[in-house]
Amino acid sequence: MNELTQSHSDHLLSKEWLVKIDNENSIPYLMKLRSSFADQACVFMITDTKSVWVEVLSKQRFSRRWSTCNPNSAPNQLSGPEEDSWLDQALQYLEDVHSLGAMGDLAFSVTESRFSDLAVDLRGDGFNWRWETFSIGPKQSADVLSKHLILPLLSTAYLAFVSPDAISEISGNDLEKTVDRIGRTARRSVDTHIRNIFTQPRICTSLRRVSALFAFSSNPPPITDKPERPQLDLPSVDSAGSGRTPQETPAPRTLFVDNPPKETRGSGENLVTRAARHSPGPATLGQGTVDPATESGEEDTNTLSPPIQRGNGKGTLRPTTAAAARGKSTSRADSHASLPRSRTPAKVTRSAIPSKVRPSDSDSDSPSRQNKRPRADTGKGSDNDDDSDDGPKGGTRWRGTKQPIKRVGRQF
Repeated sequence: MNELTQSHSDHLLSKEWLVKIDNENSIPYLMKLRSSFADQACVFMITDTKSVWVEVLSKQRFSRRWSTCNPNSAPNQLSGPEEDSWLDQALQYLEDVHSLGAMGDLAFSVTESRFSDLAVDLRGDGFNWRWETFSIGPKQSADVLSKHLILPLLSTAYLAFVSPDAISEISGNDLEKTVDRIGRTARRSVDTHIRNIFTQPRICTSLRRVSALFAFSSNPPPITDKPERPQLDLPSVDSAGSGRTPQETPAPRTLFVDNPPKETRGSGENLVTRAARHSPGPATLGQGTVDPATESGEEDTNTLSPPIQRGNGKGTLRPTTAAAARGKSTSRADSHASLPRSRTPAKVTRSAIPSKVRPSDSDSDSPSRQNKRPRADTGKGSDNDDDSDDGPKGGTRWRGTKQPIKRVGRQF
């Protein structure tokens, strides 16, 4: 099977469309035939205005097809020149049959075939013929239909609408001149030609009415010469907003936090409030207060705490110094209790607690914590002596077990 080429398509443009109807399925078919005597071949094209089928017969295939369909008129053995002459006569006869004058006398039918996509039979007086056609695909079919059918029909409709006289009343020579003029204009600029066609109100409205009638419309649109110009006003924002219904305001979203943030060391108000709440009153001799937060560590500090210094052989401390020490220790204990448990250091071992005997060892053994603030000086003179049990002044602050108030409470 030979495919349809651009040369075949161009040669078929000069051929007229022939029409036949499949009576069994009520489908109209349009067809064309072009014979080439130089190549002794022919090209046949048929369409139902939706798909296109084509068959290209070479010299050998045409001879075999003729012998199959018309065995009585097929030559048996011919020489080279005689065979070429017979082939030219057969091609001319086939082309004459596919003409406007002879096509009406032929019987047409579509038959099933195992060798092609669409098989067509033509029968006349002593003549039979079959075309075994193949589909050329949707893309090439659209190109063929556009060039061979759609554009010529649009140009003819344009001629019929713009001509001052009726086409049926125009003579053959005048009609040819008019058609040639329109065809040359369309060939030079197809886009301008299409624009000129569809800017004619009568053509557009006529096509619209015909399309509506094909769709079984009960009230087809009218055909007009001058279309009405609509009033074009852009919609304003105010008018669009006034017609809308007020939208409901969405409810505020509530965030549920599984772990609320805990109080940090930097919250000064919590520390001051708790220190004021838990600060004891004026201490008297023999009344020792023990912080509940440090009761668990008293057993460890009992053996490790250094002896308390006494003044003048009596077991009393200066009231001002003892009260100040108790207030500071209570505020420190409360602040430590308010912090998260994960920040409390591990249990202090015996070797990590500083003592008065080996101040240098306590400095080297104590863990260095860079995120703690250094201990501030609480007083001068004797106050510094009383607080010297906590370890070196420039070292790290210790929690819980090294506070003087705990030792006083344990002693008394």
